[in-house]
Amino acid sequence: MEKIELKNAKLMGGIGAILPLVASLFIRRGFGLSFIFGVASIILILMALNEISKKVQKPDIFSNYLTGFILQLINYFVMLIFAVVGGFALIFSFANGFMGGMRGFGFGMILVLLVIYVLFVVSYYYIKKSFDAISDSLSNQHFKTAGMLLYYGSILLIVFGLGAILMFVGEIFEIIGFFSLPDEIEIGAPSEPQG
Repeated sequence: MEKIELKNAKLMGGIGAILPLVASLFIRRGFGLSFIFGVASIILILMALNEISKKVQKPDIFSNYLTGFILQLINYFVMLIFAVVGGFALIFSFANGFMGGMRGFGFGMILVLLVIYVLFVVSYYYIKKSFDAISDSLSNQHFKTAGMLLYYGSILLIVFGLGAILMFVGEIFEIIGFFSLPDEIEIGAPSEPQG
């Protein structure tokens, strides 16, 4: 059996998982501090998952989480583009008649919101797959619970209160999962005596 050290991953992942909750306290005070905490959070979590992935020799732990993160980035760009294009479309709709412009804007908004929702759910599906792999590799059920709550919370986000509550509880389980990792763990089957 091989001993692997998880102390750094435990600390980086735990701090990275706590930072979004701390950042949410600063949203009203300014976007800058919240943004900095968010970037630091994702960097710490990605570093922790990369380390865990390499040490347990399961690259899907890191790659699935990274895929989920990239899909969320794409989602933010879609929202940004929609806000800019939609804002200009709304301004220019006054030139072509307000109601005609509003109908086009409304249809476009529904379509973009549907794309954003689907990307959001799919991104959390990949995060769930990453957390399931950690749970299986390290026998830590907190990650499986976190992944499940985050994924189902993303699906139920349309029912705002329920989805947001599930995702918040999922974030708590993610924090617990990282901080409940042992400092060292033995991996692999014991070698059989050769005779």
